Amino acid sequence: MSAFEPSPARRGLDALLRTHPHLELVDADWQGWNMPPGDVAGPWLLVMLGQPSADGSDNFAIYPFAIFKRTGAVHGYDPDLPGAVTDDPILVP
Repeated sequence: MSAFEPSPARRGLDALLRTHPHLELVDADWQGWNMPPGDVAGPWLLVMLGQPSADGSDNFAIYPFAIFKRTGAVHGYDPDLPGAVTDDPILVP
């Protein structure tokens, strides 16, 4: 066994990918990783999973998720509404 322990956010992402093996990881945004010093990072890992188009193109039906960095709990969210993360997690690793 490795001495490395994945972060809660990584465990949440792994659990999400295991429960959706038919979807591709399209995007992941670790809120705050490239922010200027002194700014406050967000508490979420924002993940977009996508169902590939049947025609083989790079078009996807997108499914957004927000993973709470401290616990790894996976929530649904609406990327068009700032702060619109579901109250209750849909998956807890």
